[in-house]
Amino acid sequence: MGNMTKRGLCLVWLCVASACGDPGVEFGGSRTGGLGGVGGGMRADVPMPAYCDAVQDWDADAVALEDEMLRLVNEYRTNGSICGAPTHPLRSQDALQCAARLHSLDMNERDFYQHVNPDGDGPSDRMQAAGYDAGPWGENIFKGPTSAQEAMDGFMESPGHCANIMSPEFSVVGIGVDGTSWTQSFSN
Repeated sequence: MGNMTKRGLCLVWLCVASACGDPGVEFGGSRTGGLGGVGGGMRADVPMPAYCDAVQDWDADAVALEDEMLRLVNEYRTNGSICGAPTHPLRSQDALQCAARLHSLDMNERDFYQHVNPDGDGPSDRMQAAGYDAGPWGENIFKGPTSAQEAMDGFMESPGHCANIMSPEFSVVGIGVDGTSWTQSFSN
């Protein structure tokens, strides 16, 4: 089977998995920005838009969980998993981290668990508002876990979440943790 046929079948499978009601997986396309940094704030190569002001200075414990999640994501990507062959590690990206943090914060503050918030804004809307302009994107959400390992285990048990984590098309990620809400925003 040719590469394009395999890719097409994989994308069809991912879209079907998404359409079957897994509330934690979303696929689509979006926007670009600067590289992310480790720590409470975001270290943008370019100034972040005002949209990101609420998450520029983030709780140190949440940052530690985000950093641990990135480490776990890259460990799976390096070693491979049941849903994907080994692939390159992801780099943290500030605009995607802004979008992920804001979504986790929003899910907690307004008590919902969906990719689209009560105002009708979805993953691509958040990524664009944060200043990201790129190709394919994916988003994973999870509500409940208190540790990065518990959240990662849950993501990897879901075929759609696992596919996003292991996709070789993605090269950057933003991870946002607020309380027990986890968001991973992927792109290239």
